[in-house]
Amino acid sequence: MKKMIIIKIKIDLKFKIYFICRMVFTKEEKKEYYLKNKEKKSISDKKYRDANKEKIKQYKKEYEEANKEKIKQRRKEYYETNKDIILEKRKEYAKNYNKTDNRIKSSRIFSWKDKGVIHDDFNSLYDIYKNTNICNICNIKLIEGRYGANRKCLDHNHKTGEFRQILCNTCNSSTQRNIDQPKLTGAEIAWRYRLRWFILS
Repeated sequence: MKKMIIIKIKIDLKFKIYFICRMVFTKEEKKEYYLKNKEKKSISDKKYRDANKEKIKQYKKEYEEANKEKIKQRRKEYYETNKDIILEKRKEYAKNYNKTDNRIKSSRIFSWKDKGVIHDDFNSLYDIYKNTNICNICNIKLIEGRYGANRKCLDHNHKTGEFRQILCNTCNSSTQRNIDQPKLTGAEIAWRYRLRWFILS
């Protein structure tokens, strides 16, 4: 019983001190205190969030449900007030994000899916694609990019979507013609080898 009373007194004192501090300290003093204890507060907040994840999630959900229109209006007003700053930040973020490995990877996988490639694990498929630097047919060194006869391509069956191998653009085009379309003519074969000689020379 005594222990419970002592705990209650401590809690009451803590809140009293907190409210007194709020009333007595100026904004500058509060700011100085915050900066001095920023790291300590950050650790404390993280511990609380980790211990009360579900509780916080539920509270946010309930609050958003109860205040939908209010939140929507507040966001709209904020956007209208800070439109130029927000658009500039978005533009800068997109510019930097487009150069990151994650963006390149997600863009590449999206492109494969859009072309009809079917695979159980696109992450492992991307690793194969990324780590293959030689064409699986002609052994020419592959390059990244949109243009070039020796640019890296993911070869797949256009009917089933099944992944086959990593090829250069020339071999990929020839393979698609041989397997998915009628066979190459003599002129097309001659052109292919003239182009290969030009790249290798």
